[in-house]
Amino acid sequence: MDSTFHAQHLIAEGHPIVKSGAENGATLNVTAEKFEGFLSPAGWMQRIIAAGSVNGNRTAKNGTDHFTAAQVEIAMQPERIWCEK
Repeated sequence: MDSTFHAQHLIAEGHPIVKSGAENGATLNVTAEKFEGFLSPAGWMQRIIAAGSVNGNRTAKNGTDHFTAAQVEIAMQPERIWCEK
């Protein structure tokens, strides 16, 4: 927490899912064993590190892209992400 008691860092484990909407109706879904999130002072997610069996897909009008990795770092735009388990 910072000096005003706002969270700056979070950890989600147990195969959580990160979802994000993008321009033109595209969506991004990423799963991993663990996510670490780093928040701005205003409270939005600035970046996310996904670690362990990372799988992702981006779906848009013109098709779907898939990726897998051991670790991925995602830079975020303000107010565009949510997590679910």
